[in-house]
Amino acid sequence: MADGDLCTSDDVKHEGNVDSAVMTANAENIAWHISDESEELLTHVNASLTSSNRDAKKAVVFAVLSWMESEDLIPSSKEPTTLKDGDFQVVFAAENNGRKSYEEQYKLHRAMITPTVIGSDLDIGCGRL
Repeated sequence: MADGDLCTSDDVKHEGNVDSAVMTANAENIAWHISDESEELLTHVNASLTSSNRDAKKAVVFAVLSWMESEDLIPSSKEPTTLKDGDFQVVFAAENNGRKSYEEQYKLHRAMITPTVIGSDLDIGCGRL
């Protein structure tokens, strides 16, 4: 774990139940993504975050798992579903046991660590009356 990283590769392995062979074969890229996402959160969300903050750690873990899923390094967290009617066939991703995708879980945990301004009105200054 590099200084400033909000999680470790072991956190990613444990949360995603990722095979050791996959983790070893992609260790350098996984470490880079952990550092990159940690830096993103520390720079643009909250500079005081630490690895002891559960939501910060989970946000990085799920960002890395989402990347691994997009690179086909791990199975999709969504099961493909096929509907066929005559010559037409539609394939789409359905939720697996109601579990949120890695991307959705990343967004949820990132929202938990993103500061909000109480009483702010986003429409002010946008030309709306």
